[in-house]
Amino acid sequence: MIETKEQPNVTQIQNPVKKILAKYEHAKSLKDQWTSVFEECYEYALPQRESFFTETAGRRRTDHIFDETAVVGVQEFASRLQSGIVPNYARWANFIAGTEVAKDEQKEVNGTYTK
Repeated sequence: MIETKEQPNVTQIQNPVKKILAKYEHAKSLKDQWTSVFEECYEYALPQRESFFTETAGRRRTDHIFDETAVVGVQEFASRLQSGIVPNYARWANFIAGTEVAKDEQKEVNGTYTK
């Protein structure tokens, strides 16, 4: 059974900053319950990288790796995610004149940079 802290009643807090801080502290307490799981996943999937949490210089990071399934899977997923957002060899952005360029010059500027 997973035990969680009860969410504070933020509706009674009048100060918006204190309300946001109370929500943040609650969210952080929920996340902190999973820190050891995140750390273990990170050890298996990205052993060559430094950890999010604690790291000792010179520590062996590949003691728990018996095959490369997770390591390769993370790299392939990152590559697919990147190519989905910013496709290779595809025009995914256009530069156009902004508000700093005079209206009568925008067409000329846009014609120069967009084809």
